[in-house]
Order: sequence, then C-alpha cells, then structure tokens
Amino acid sequence: MDDTTDWAKVAAMTDAEIEHVVSGDPDTFIPAANWFDKAQIVMPNPK
Repeated sequence: MDDTTDWAKVAAMTDAEIEHVVSGDPDTFIPAANWFDKAQIVMPNPK
C-alpha cells in the first residue's frame, strides 16, 4: 500500500484542525485518557 499522505499539509495544520478531520473518520480509534492504565506490552511469539 502506497503512502499518499501529504505530510507538508499535515504539518501545516493545527491540532484542532487535525482533531476535526480525524473525528469524521470511522476508522479512527481515539482512546479515552484512562485506556492506557490497563494497556500491556505484549511481545509476539517467534515464528
């Protein structure tokens, strides 16, 4: 999959603009502040 992101455009956006754009994307996962309290780092099993 090719990266077609216009990183210069993203860099020029404010945090509020990015949040607005991302909030309309159904594939976006924005965790609640306490989501990381229970997160665990898990290393995958070797193949």
